[in-house]
Amino acid sequence: MVRKKYHKTNKKYYEIPAWVFIPVAIFVMSISAYAIYSNLSEPEIEITTSYEIIDPDEVVELLTNGARIIDTNPQDWYNESHIPGAINLPINVSSTCMSCWWGNLLRRVNVSDICIVYDLSGVRSEKAWLYCKQKQKPYHVYIMRGGLARWKAEEYPIEVV
Repeated sequence: MVRKKYHKTNKKYYEIPAWVFIPVAIFVMSISAYAIYSNLSEPEIEITTSYEIIDPDEVVELLTNGARIIDTNPQDWYNESHIPGAINLPINVSSTCMSCWWGNLLRRVNVSDICIVYDLSGVRSEKAWLYCKQKQKPYHVYIMRGGLARWKAEEYPIEVV
């Protein structure tokens, strides 16, 4: 295949062989791939897979010293039962946008407060913990081991709305 290109100043058509376009296409694709992959943002901090998990007895101790406890369950689950004094900040497990949740958290707690997050299964509290660690605020965030189920099993008090 031969392409013809019109040259304005010479007012002629020049023939360009097809093989010329192959290296040009490869070059353009490699530049595009580099541009796409170099714009991927790295997390603000290195995230490890080890979580700062504490047991319910440690939670009680921290709560007596002024820690804040965050319930990440949906509102109706929170209304059924929650830890006394817990702040309900529901997390949608399928949602990728956590900035609204984080903004609500920072409106209710100080960045210097110790925060403990919990839910029923651990998925929501893990997501909350990871997001707080990425943002590096609040500074001290823990996950309660076993969530509300373990809290109830160890017969600690609960509230119902």
